[in-house]
Amino acid sequence: MLHGAVDILGIGAGALTLAAFGTAPTAESPWLPETWDLYTAPKVALVAVAYLVVTRVLLWYVHAPRTGALPTVTRTALVRQGLLGIALLGIAPLICVVAISLPILLPLFAIPLVALDSTLWIARARAEEQLRDPLTGLPNRQWLLERTWTALDDAERIGARSALMLIDMDRFRSVNDTLGHLAGDRLLLQIADRLRLALPRGAEAARLGGDEFAVLLPIADSTTSATRVARQLVAALGSPLDLDGLTLVLEASAGLAVFPDHALDAEGLLRRADVAMYQAKRDRTGVEVYESKRDSNTPDRLGLLGDLRRALDAGDVELHYQPKVRFDGKVAASRPWCGGCTPSAGRCRRTSSSPSPSPPASCRTSRSTSWSRPSARWPSGRRRA
Repeated sequence: MLHGAVDILGIGAGALTLAAFGTAPTAESPWLPETWDLYTAPKVALVAVAYLVVTRVLLWYVHAPRTGALPTVTRTALVRQGLLGIALLGIAPLICVVAISLPILLPLFAIPLVALDSTLWIARARAEEQLRDPLTGLPNRQWLLERTWTALDDAERIGARSALMLIDMDRFRSVNDTLGHLAGDRLLLQIADRLRLALPRGAEAARLGGDEFAVLLPIADSTTSATRVARQLVAALGSPLDLDGLTLVLEASAGLAVFPDHALDAEGLLRRADVAMYQAKRDRTGVEVYESKRDSNTPDRLGLLGDLRRALDAGDVELHYQPKVRFDGKVAASRPWCGGCTPSAGRCRRTSSSPSPSPPASCRTSRSTSWSRPSARWPSGRRRA
């Protein structure tokens, strides 16, 4: 019914365009192709343009979200309708000629049109599948990024905040290991349903993969209000779940990032929410808001890891031993750490004003990587006490 109404309005727009040239066909006096001449081509072209413009604008207005942007599925649907309309307009003169000469052949035009429409329907279905999680039916990461970009544009236009939170279920892997992946999938379905029911008005949820979910607040009053929503969702997901007669209690951890306080783009907001989520899992606090001072995942750290690897291979790293002396003056133990890792990080030296120097950033980085293991077998020539 919708597309029929749109087509009627499009035909009306074409008729008005034709009337502007002084041509007004009726049932009693139709506009027959035998009366066309060279000057008829511009009229037909303008009528076709008027039809396409009116029908596409109306369909865009109906299908487009009120946030002001077109999602992938809507764009695919509009492309489908546009291609079908162009195909109809392209064969319209031939249909007119056949209708006058051999009307019995008109049904043959339905075969290519049905094939074209079916092909475009399949393309639209595939576009929808690409934006949906096949297990829970929730939108996936691609949809989340598109929707977040739209939300950030709207929030920037009206001077508001937008919040993105990532939620991860603690100890979910133990359920998979104990009960199997099929039981884990059924549990994920329950979690997704519970998340849908707990969403506040205007919020949108997505599944990123595994037991990780995301919730977008297109408009957030403040960081405090967004944190309150995150705590409510964590509490809802942390209530007992029934699975095959077993009562399971899975705690959830959530990380929150707010636009424009923490990031100005969708990818940055997602990454910072992920950092905050792992901070919440590590500290077992339930909900954490992103803080830049606690974010160790920086480009400088990545560069430092590369410098450290090159320094280890080139033999430019020295192993230092910092003694631990008891009150009676005897050495009880020693703490090893590297020195002179990279030119940018600086060499660790013992000075009179700093009897217990702190290791530089490169030394702290080596402790958090697997590269600290080779230092246990350090050549004696590069050891320093």
